[in-house]
Order: sequence, then C-alpha cells, then structure tokens
Amino acid sequence: MERNNAAIHLSTKATAVYLRQSLRRTFPGIKFSVRCGPVRAKERYEITVTWSGGPTRTAVATVTAPLLARYGSPEECRPAWASVTLDGRRHYGQPGALAIHLNRTEA
Repeated sequence: MERNNAAIHLSTKATAVYLRQSLRRTFPGIKFSVRCGPVRAKERYEITVTWSGGPTRTAVATVTAPLLARYGSPEECRPAWASVTLDGRRHYGQPGALAIHLNRTEA
C-alpha cells in the first residue's frame, strides 16, 4: 500500500502557541513562558519553556515529547499533528520545532 507522507509543518511560532495551550490545559494555574529562539540559523526553530515551581521537568517533558518525536522511516513514530488558531487563521500540521528546552526555577 502506498502512503502519502507529505508533511505540512507548523511554524515555530504556531508550535509555541499550541504548546502554551497544551501546558495550560495540563497544568492549570501554573504560569509558563513559552518563547521561540532568536532568528539565527537553527536556533530560530527552537522553543524555550520556563516556569517556576509547580510540575517537575519530567512532567512537562511528557507534554513536549510528542511534539518532537522523529524516527527514520514513515512507518515509525512521527510528531503528533497539531491544530492551532494563530492571528485569526487555523493552522494544522506537524510541529515545526527542532528542540524544546525546559527551564524550571524554584518558587
């Protein structure tokens, strides 16, 4: 059977918006800062998540991990597709982040 594996990638900004919404749903009451990397080479495809107290790094990683899943062949695991509204437009596709950095500070 032939599969259509063409990927539609969300921008890093749309991925960050989706991640922020997912974190708020999963950890209500915890304030997260979700920022896209600087506009330099590969760093522009990176997201940094910062929060104080609350959930552990491991707990937050369970939310971020599906956005980064990548394996060799089309039959293997791929990033979870996401749907997000950004600037009044609906975006749908594979999250477009190469890395998500987690920074937890003590309250």
